[in-house]
Amino acid sequence: MRIFIRSPRGVLARWWLALALLAAAPLPGSALQLRVGIYENMPKVFMDRAGRPQGIFIDILNEIARREGWELTYTFSTWAENIQRLENHSIDLMVDMSYSADRAEKFMLSAPVLESWLEAFSLPPCRLRSIQEMKGKRIAVLSGSLQEQYLRDEISKIVGVPLNLLPCPDYPATVEAIKTGRAELMVADRFLSFSPLLDERIVPSYIVLRPGGLHFAFPRGADRSLVYAVDRHVAEMKNDPRSVYYAALRRWLDMQPRALIPPLYQGGFGGRLRAVGPERVVCLVVAAPGKPSNPRLARNQPDLE
Repeated sequence: MRIFIRSPRGVLARWWLALALLAAAPLPGSALQLRVGIYENMPKVFMDRAGRPQGIFIDILNEIARREGWELTYTFSTWAENIQRLENHSIDLMVDMSYSADRAEKFMLSAPVLESWLEAFSLPPCRLRSIQEMKGKRIAVLSGSLQEQYLRDEISKIVGVPLNLLPCPDYPATVEAIKTGRAELMVADRFLSFSPLLDERIVPSYIVLRPGGLHFAFPRGADRSLVYAVDRHVAEMKNDPRSVYYAALRRWLDMQPRALIPPLYQGGFGGRLRAVGPERVVCLVVAAPGKPSNPRLARNQPDLE
């Protein structure tokens, strides 16, 4: 028979430990509640016909919230209105914001979630082959967006004259401006090529403008632990080809993860990368230019209009 003797000090220490764990444990209904600003920019973020938030950023953010135990409330509005709400702390974060020095001063930005660039879209007769051809064209842009500022402040200098910009409240309005002839061009990020807003009549140009990252954005002065949590989970998902991150790309873009190392070189230093460990190997996703064939998105289109 073995006799165990517990000292009063040990019992007291265990009681204090139990109380500390109870104090640290989240209480029912005490989950962190976050207000999220979203707008229409399919397939990255949008509302479907049933009023449900959808898109690449939504799938990724919902997974982060599931892991962290957050409760999300989505607020749908125009881009400009969401920017105003973020400045006023009326929302806690906003999805799909591209980087600029001015935005980095106003807001706290996460690490890049997606990589993108700007493209000019038009009907075939107005298809651009150089930036100089923007001169004299009526150009539809998202009101209050970075592309509006970029065209006004940077591209106008390159072409030598102020550009004729037509600010629109959302992307459906910019597409409609092209179809009705109110504008000859529209400038948007490259993900618009994957959207059912475009049909075969609207084509991308041969130029690429302002490549950069797309981020989650938080109000200036927000809790930095939120930004760190988002960055950590996005990095983990990017390093796991089976994660929700790549599932979202497959769902909305019909894209597959691709290895960084060409097969010719895998035998040369693939073993060295394996020795580093999977947590440091990042998968790169590359989309073919132009409007892809996406049967999955086409099948879902009736529910997304």
